[in-house]
Amino acid sequence: MVSTLWLSLLAATPVTIATGTSSTACGARHALMGTLRQVPRLSATWVDDRGTADARTVRGRWTVIIDGHQGEGPDLEHALRRAWPSTRTPLPEGLVAPPYPLLSLACEGRVAEAYRRAGAAVPWALATIAPPPDREAQGPLLRRWASARGQAAAGRSKVAIRELRTVVKRMVAGATGPIWRAETTFEDPPEATVIGGRVLLFDNGTFEARSLKTGEVLWRRALGPAEPKPVALNAETLLLVLDDGVEAIAAHTGQPRWRTALKAPRPQIATKDGDLFVADAEAVTAIDITTGDARWQYDGLLTPVAGPVLTGHHLAVPMGPVIAVLNPKDGVEAGRIDVGDELSAPLIAAADGGLWAFVGSDDVVFVPAARTTVGRRFEGLPGAAWPPAVVGGRLAVVAGTGTGPRRLVVVDARRGRRKTAARGVRPPLATIAGGDRPLIVHTTRDRRGMVARALAGPLAWRVRLPAPLGAWAAIPGVVLVAVSNRLIAVSAADGRRVHTLTLDGRVADLALAPEGAVAILDDGTVYGLLPPGSPRHDVWLGQARLHLARAYLDAGKLDAARKVATAALVDDEHFYNARVLRAEIGTRTRDDSAVADWLALLETAPDDRTLATRARHGLQTLAGIREVQSIDARSVRTSSTWVVTRTSTGIQGRRPATPGVSVWTAPDAPLGPVQGPAIRVGERWLQLRDGAPVPPGLEPLGEDLYIERTAAPTLRRGDRWSRALPDGLTKVRWDGDDLLLFGPSRVARWSATTGEVRWTRRRRAPVEAMWRVGERVLLRTAGGLHAVDADNGRQRYRVSVGAGAPVVVLGPQAVFGEGTELKFLRADDGRLRGTLDVGARVVRLWSAGAYLFAALDSGDLVSVDPRRRRRVASAGLRVRDGAAIGNQLAVVDDAGRLLMIDGQRGLRPERQRRSRVRNDRR
Repeated sequence: MVSTLWLSLLAATPVTIATGTSSTACGARHALMGTLRQVPRLSATWVDDRGTADARTVRGRWTVIIDGHQGEGPDLEHALRRAWPSTRTPLPEGLVAPPYPLLSLACEGRVAEAYRRAGAAVPWALATIAPPPDREAQGPLLRRWASARGQAAAGRSKVAIRELRTVVKRMVAGATGPIWRAETTFEDPPEATVIGGRVLLFDNGTFEARSLKTGEVLWRRALGPAEPKPVALNAETLLLVLDDGVEAIAAHTGQPRWRTALKAPRPQIATKDGDLFVADAEAVTAIDITTGDARWQYDGLLTPVAGPVLTGHHLAVPMGPVIAVLNPKDGVEAGRIDVGDELSAPLIAAADGGLWAFVGSDDVVFVPAARTTVGRRFEGLPGAAWPPAVVGGRLAVVAGTGTGPRRLVVVDARRGRRKTAARGVRPPLATIAGGDRPLIVHTTRDRRGMVARALAGPLAWRVRLPAPLGAWAAIPGVVLVAVSNRLIAVSAADGRRVHTLTLDGRVADLALAPEGAVAILDDGTVYGLLPPGSPRHDVWLGQARLHLARAYLDAGKLDAARKVATAALVDDEHFYNARVLRAEIGTRTRDDSAVADWLALLETAPDDRTLATRARHGLQTLAGIREVQSIDARSVRTSSTWVVTRTSTGIQGRRPATPGVSVWTAPDAPLGPVQGPAIRVGERWLQLRDGAPVPPGLEPLGEDLYIERTAAPTLRRGDRWSRALPDGLTKVRWDGDDLLLFGPSRVARWSATTGEVRWTRRRRAPVEAMWRVGERVLLRTAGGLHAVDADNGRQRYRVSVGAGAPVVVLGPQAVFGEGTELKFLRADDGRLRGTLDVGARVVRLWSAGAYLFAALDSGDLVSVDPRRRRRVASAGLRVRDGAAIGNQLAVVDDAGRLLMIDGQRGLRPERQRRSRVRNDRR
């Protein structure tokens, strides 16, 4: 796992730190931690190929959050291990090679030396202590990035913005950086091989293994003259071909496992069924991979030209003018193929079991599978370069001698034809996958271009280079080219430049594999590079955009900050710091979408007090949300002093001042209405004060007011009075001194003090709700809103309101939703005072404090100032249920959170909210 921890000292300026397992790393870590403990606060972002995480410390106590999993500890290692999700692979022992020496130099004031030793792979860390000391040090991309971060930390926003814009622009164009840099002790640039997540370096008889992900030295051994390219026998064992034998070593430690003496073994090795086959100056030997014991030996009385090749069920060995065919099980010779002249290169196995062989100085022959004679001979290929490229039954080779142009020749074994595909070609060749057909990749004669073409010769793509290339390598999907001190990654499919990387010196060698790559400079410096297709580049681009957005935000350029942050969030929607930044920008610009970000961040880091404070301030500013409780709620009801929620575990009664604490609980059942001191839960009524059941047959309405549900329902107020409920009156609303009774066939108004019937009226349509508003009583039916005189019940007006449309009464006016509009009516005469288009269909309405709240089918919760009939604010909340409680609104969203929203917050009207400061245009 490639991991990098970017730590920010105070002003969010990153430092790179990591853990190691060696004693040296341990000592350096303790020394550095002692220094860091003097800093009151320190935060970190962990950037990983598979995700991101965050860490922070206060006086040496660490908290780490990884994908919502939180861990704490006295140091970074403990916190990381506790936060690492159990569903993932175990946390590695070493996270990244620590740049402690660089940090120490910078702490001592030796900034120039620190940057020189860091090279192009400088982390952002050094910018924490000091930006690069001169413009020259800002050349490579990551150093320029570090410089910009240092400028931002120093408050020089204009300079930081200019530099960060350049960094982002170059990253968008494909520029990238190495993941580590290491100085070696080799006298000359070593040769590199990438095998199984390790870099094997070799020079002057010494092998050195480093981690491909961190650059950390794993082991080092001096073995004398040897082939520089080890062979992987399996995941745990490497084979080294020495001058006097072969040696198997442990890939992780470099310790020897076995050694077999041979005379000048050939570097070509074949393996099959637990055996490896090696040819030396005298014979071919089969060796057990596990023990190193020789199983059999074949001496054909001829010197092997190269190592053996497996073809079908046999082993083919080039020996002088013949190819010996052996049985790999016992080494018994199955036949000999006379090619007519001395073999001059290793054999090449074809896909169908045949063999290609270079004979003499200018011939190539093809031996079909299961044949003992040459099938095809192609003459006239002088100077044929090794290695060729083989695809199926065809072979592509670069031929030509002298100073004339060399040509690419493709020979077809099946048809016996050969064709010159191109001229001016320079070896070597490589075969890559080009969509649905294989392509041959080579360089031009002047080395200023890379060319890919089909085997038949047509050009697939060409990349022109600014200077002659040096080393290059190709694997499926990508071609990596070194041009002086630059590395260019080219897409194998279409030749498009994917990434560009600038290093500190001329590249002498490259090693490329699917799991990563390394570059060797002329002075022996080794760089670890991003693996092909790695998401790290996208992560870096997202980080750089976030830093640019932060610089814009610090400079007060809010529109520019929001634009850049939006681009960063496209890179990684769930990145913790990206959400924080987007939420901060949204709060500054009154962007409603920031509400969802703050809510998500509260759940991501519930124990982060600093973040919680910022989130609660943002929620209060944007939407008046005072409390957020994640209780897996489904519905909510309220009274003047209680909030009752239905959750996944049952019914819970809460006080509005402490909505996170349940005072009483009850078994799960659907929530009904709240009436006076009780609430209906399923078929029962429960007391709000303690959740105790109300005696059966009673339906509480208020203080000493209840309905006795018997064969003849009776409305009773203590010992004062009682009266039978007439047919057609099934529901009662206590409204001040009045009792409003309604049902499927009539409505009535009674005195709550004496039970006197003021008036009764029959209705054709069932009444769903009633409100007393001044001199009027409003009735809600399926077809509209009716107003009658409060004194006698005579109808005054009717307003058509669609079935199911929400209605709420607020002061002297009634408000209802019709499509995407809110309509405001005067309750006394039914005249329309005005409308407000909220942009989506109104699903529900509530009145709390001085504001109306409308839940829309778009997933927004909108607050409206009813006096100005203006939208005040909105939040991206898909509301399941809600209920007003005094000056607050209790809302349950689709994530099961209980939100307490202030109805008295007094935000600026929307018209003023949209007037934003546009400093970036100045």
